[in-house]
Amino acid sequence: MQSITLKNIPTEIHESLKQMAKIHHRSLNNEIISCLQRYTHHEESQTQSILEKARFNRSKINKVIKAKQITSALKEGRK
Repeated sequence: MQSITLKNIPTEIHESLKQMAKIHHRSLNNEIISCLQRYTHHEESQTQSILEKARFNRSKINKVIKAKQITSALKEGRK
């Protein structure tokens, strides 16, 4: 595998990458690779990223939502 050295990264970008890495349970290096894969349109990484985000968001929900509740919310939203 090839290596890249990045210099003069703005502090706010570095902090954002660190926060994203923490959210996705990755190293900073792996987070940057994931960002580069998405930017260069590698399909597999896009799919993986979407799945990881969905799993993370799902892990924050502590209750079961029943089909009846979903149907009710959809009907309410259409009014």
